[in-house]
Order: sequence, then C-alpha cells, then structure tokens
Amino acid sequence: MQITNEKLNLQLQVLFNKPFEQITDEEYRTLTNLTINSHGLQPEEAEKNIMEILGKCPNLESIRFIETYITKRVLGAIKGIKKLNLEKCAFEDEKEIVLPVELNGIEVIGCFFDNYDGLLSSLPETVETIYFSFPADESTIKANLLEKLKKLRVLILDGCIVDFSSLNLNECEYLSLLNTDIDESVIEKISRLPKLQKLFISNRYNPLPGVLELSERIDVKNDLSEYLYEEPEIGDGTKKVWY
Repeated sequence: MQITNEKLNLQLQVLFNKPFEQITDEEYRTLTNLTINSHGLQPEEAEKNIMEILGKCPNLESIRFIETYITKRVLGAIKGIKKLNLEKCAFEDEKEIVLPVELNGIEVIGCFFDNYDGLLSSLPETVETIYFSFPADESTIKANLLEKLKKLRVLILDGCIVDFSSLNLNECEYLSLLNTDIDESVIEKISRLPKLQKLFISNRYNPLPGVLELSERIDVKNDLSEYLYEEPEIGDGTKKVWY
C-alpha cells in the first residue's frame, strides 16, 4: 500500500509506533477511529489515499475528514461508520449523498454547501447527535428535514442560517443556537419541544418575550461551556464530551 498523504502516513506511524512499511494488515484491522486530512492534495490523489486506507481498515466506527473533497466513491466505502466528522469539506454531489445506515452522530464544521437538503435528507433515523457549526457559506438549514430523526437527542446549529418554519423534534433534549438568528416565533416553537432540558442562545436574545418563561422550566444558557453533556455511546462504548 502506498500512502502519499504525509499527515495520514505520520498518524499511522504514531498510532502503531513503527515505520509505515512495517504496519501489518492485522494491526490495520484493529483501528476503530481515524482522521484523514487531505490539505494540499488534489481530489484524485486524496481519493486514492482514502480508498487505500479504508480498504485496510474494515472495523472503523468513527472517521474524521479535514479539508477533503468527499466523492461518491468515498461515501460508498464508509459503510458501518457510526460517527462522522466533516471539517472544511465539500461533496462531489450534494444532491446524491448516501450516509451509512448505522450513523448515530455527525459533525459538520466550516464546510461548503450550496444546498444542505441532500445531506439532511440522507441522515438515517439512527442519528442521535448533530453538530453543525459556522458553515463556510450562506446556505439555509431547513429544520423540518430533521423531524424524521426520531432518536435525535442533541442538536447544535451554531452560527448557522436556519429555516425554523417547522420545529417538531420530540426527542430533543439539548438544543444550541449560539450565534444563530432567532426571534419570538422561534422561542415559541422551542417552548413546545416536550423533552428539552437545555437551550443555548446568544445573550442578545434574552430579552425576547418567552425566554424568561422558558427559563423557568428549562436551563437557558448563553455559553456552551457552561454546561457539559455527553454524546450517546458509540462503537467501543466511549463517549465524547461536548463543550
């Protein structure tokens, strides 16, 4: 196997504490978590590297892509993944995204989308945690496309443009809208979420009608670091603490 991605090559050497050439197939099969940073690589070269390493790691449960052009071929190779992190990434075809049916958590940070509909529509009903933060564009996230997610417990939409025309998230316990524009009508819809325990909004919205009343029933915070909560268990039983 030839890996031209120097960051990935170094990561593997550190993980196994040996030269890249000495890593065995058996050792690759022990990997459950992997980060792939494709900075500086052309899409074709990045895809080749990704396909090489994914073919060696059939037991991955969590994968993080950084500055990576996500092709259809790559999406087809991450079956079985339970946690997907995308940071400063873009997709080959936003309209035909197919995500693993086992997925229960996704992070999308600073990514490029002309339209989020394809990604949101492709989220399987197993998803419990969604974290969207400061997209690299001005595309709108339609909250109604999340209503099919009957297990969604944690929803973070920080620094996003969100269409709140419908907000029926019956299992949502933690909702963060820091640096996201909201108004009185959004607060009214939030107040009807039956299982909500924590709400995070920018402090400029504290005077909105309904916020004081809502704060008497649930915790309303202005800083995500004020409260630590844990993501549902993934794969090996580990949990990630969000700040």
